[in-house]
Amino acid sequence: MNEDEQWALLETLVVERIQFLESRIASYSKWKSGYRAAELLEDFKQELGCYRDLKDFVDRKRA
Repeated sequence: MNEDEQWALLETLVVERIQFLESRIASYSKWKSGYRAAELLEDFKQELGCYRDLKDFVDRKRA
């Protein structure tokens, strides 16, 4: 696997994780309540921010 293929694979994994987290955030925002749900929701939002930063980094590296 060459470097470009590695970056492409990383981008695919990051995009899939972002989509998963956005889905979880939407579900928890809509259906869940209580302290634990609020804590998980905040964790998902923080993780999403990290993955978006990683996506930006990968995009810059591939440009």
